[in-house]
Amino acid sequence: MSNKNRFNLLSNPSTPTSSSRRKRQKHFTSNKVIVPASASVDSVKIYYRVRLPDTKGAKHIPRHTAQNDLVELLEVKTLTDSLGGTATVSPSRSACTDTEVRVNVSIADLIKRMKDDIREELSSLSASMDSMDARVNVRMDSTDTRVDNHISQSSFVLECAKYASLRNIEDWTLSRIKRIAGLPTNTPHSDTIDLFLRRYEALGIPREYLLSLRNSSARQIAIGHVHMSPDDADLANIMWHSISQMLNEEERRKYRALMEFGRGLTTVRYIGG
Repeated sequence: MSNKNRFNLLSNPSTPTSSSRRKRQKHFTSNKVIVPASASVDSVKIYYRVRLPDTKGAKHIPRHTAQNDLVELLEVKTLTDSLGGTATVSPSRSACTDTEVRVNVSIADLIKRMKDDIREELSSLSASMDSMDARVNVRMDSTDTRVDNHISQSSFVLECAKYASLRNIEDWTLSRIKRIAGLPTNTPHSDTIDLFLRRYEALGIPREYLLSLRNSSARQIAIGHVHMSPDDADLANIMWHSISQMLNEEERRKYRALMEFGRGLTTVRYIGG
């Protein structure tokens, strides 16, 4: 019988610890409370973290899916694209029932990302508003120009209509006076008014209104518009721009040609006969 030392294994540092002893050591170590020097003896250790309710979920995938594929899952990519950070797999191996894919991002980075997104949105909104303001200003300028052109083109016609209407009213008044006084239609206006006021009293109308008809300025202006001089180029152009919008294409061709002929802007050639 050999004289073998049965305790020889104790002198070998590579000797593995028995499974029961490992469990006892693990159990003892995991329950050991290490109290920092700054904490009181009867303190307890608590944990804190930020939880975002919409940033977690679960999904069924094939067992043993590779880690590289796990961090590329659509749900994980959505979180990393939205929050930033880096996706890691824990435990660091292919997919199993204990697998968790974590997106690690600091609060400071998350806040900075949110600020940058808000700043970008505000900048985009400001640029959009500036562009809208520019378009509105262009349209308003265009509208103002069209309105100004319309007013300019209509001013002559409106002025002609005004004084033609005033002349009509004065003609109605003079015609009635001549009928009442039994005067010929070709009696001068000043004589008509003087004779009427010597013989009659018109009720409901001031005397000075009738006296103004002896030499009416409205009548002279109306005559000037109707019998316009062809040599007044400015007034002729105003007249044409005012009435041209009221004419159809054929009328515009006809009356423009007649106007240019009447103003001496075209050539006449003698052909004999």
